[in-house]
Amino acid sequence: MPLLVFQLRAVIRRVGLALVCVSLLAAGLVFRPFAPAAAQVAGLECWFVADNGSPHTSNDLLTYYIDGVGESFIDGGASPNDGTGTTLIEAMAGDPTTGIMYATNSGTFGTIDTVTGEFSAIGPTGYGDVDGLALDPFSREMYGVARLGGADRLFKIDVATGALIPGGIDGLDSVPINSDVVVGLSDNDDIGISPIDGQMYAVANNGGPDRLILVDKDTGNVTDVGQITGATDIEGFSFDPFGNLLGSSGSQDNLYQMNLNTGAATFL
Repeated sequence: MPLLVFQLRAVIRRVGLALVCVSLLAAGLVFRPFAPAAAQVAGLECWFVADNGSPHTSNDLLTYYIDGVGESFIDGGASPNDGTGTTLIEAMAGDPTTGIMYATNSGTFGTIDTVTGEFSAIGPTGYGDVDGLALDPFSREMYGVARLGGADRLFKIDVATGALIPGGIDGLDSVPINSDVVVGLSDNDDIGISPIDGQMYAVANNGGPDRLILVDKDTGNVTDVGQITGATDIEGFSFDPFGNLLGSSGSQDNLYQMNLNTGAATFL
């Protein structure tokens, strides 16, 4: 299928809510479980789900980006020109071992076909608004963040059924992420887990400046890293295989690398 290629800024402008950066090529080390066959070149590779507003659909749209090359809209299958067939995808996480791309459409957990761009539901999580997803590269457990009004809740997801795992967080169904207490910001728009040490990071916001925080995966307790400077409205997080944390902005139309020690964002 022919792929349309656009400049980075044009795609990011429609993006921002979901991000998976799957590979960097270095010294012959290749991570390509998600890459379309038509895009086998070196460079930073990221998947975005644009939150509607694409050239040909008002639905969410899967977009594949290669640094220095551009972007490809992935929209085919039985119903082309309908994007993912959804309008409420706000979180996604890729499994580099199986090549499966997971996402949540509102509170429904499912997969995105990286060839057709179509979302297929697996099942309800039990929450109505899931804003963050991350696969732990060590335990291979899927974590989700649910927005309930007040402190967000951290929970684990059964990828076979989409359902919350009862007692999955240290014997509890879910735990509050106490960013509202620690940094005064209750919303956590996405999470990422480092492939280097397993630490969970999140972006905390809620009308104030974004802050980069650490989240304890067993308790939900938060440690503040610092205000995210150089970028605003970070809504998508993803680690690449080498431990670099990347974030997408929903309002600044850009992709950034985050400093894990300070929260400073560097434009890419």
